Amino acid sequence: MVRSAATVQIVEVDETYFGSRAEKRTTRTSGAAFIKKGRSGPSNKRAVLGLIERNGSVRTFHVASATKENVAVLVTENIAVASMLFTDESRLYPTVGATFLDHMTVKHSAGEYVRGGVHTNTIESYFSVFKRGMKGTYPPTGIVRRSTFTATLPNLTSATISA
Repeated sequence: MVRSAATVQIVEVDETYFGSRAEKRTTRTSGAAFIKKGRSGPSNKRAVLGLIERNGSVRTFHVASATKENVAVLVTENIAVASMLFTDESRLYPTVGATFLDHMTVKHSAGEYVRGGVHTNTIESYFSVFKRGMKGTYPPTGIVRRSTFTATLPNLTSATISA
């Protein structure tokens, strides 16, 4: 991943939610109750954070809870400050994005997926392959199996972070 400041790199960051938690939550990380009854969003699913360098390598991290703090630690430890950060409009990224050379977002909720060269399609595509593999070709038997699977994908480093 990007750690040297020799050239400006573009790094896409996004999170996805997959599988189910061992301990079911009844409230969101903010403490508010779930209101959609698990029909959409991250409710009771495992969070996976992905960082992908354009034309480069990928790193994925299982995080116990996708919070601003957890995301900030992983992003700042794995991406050089001289990089450009591309994300979606999630509230997880504005604070950490301000520490990089530039932080640009696309607004999926408004139907915007690409604006010039700004997009998160590369990491979204990676997550699509990951999820398809986990549901079909490599059905998981648990988080250990998931970690083994992610380690077999090209240019990938995976880790588990506790929160």
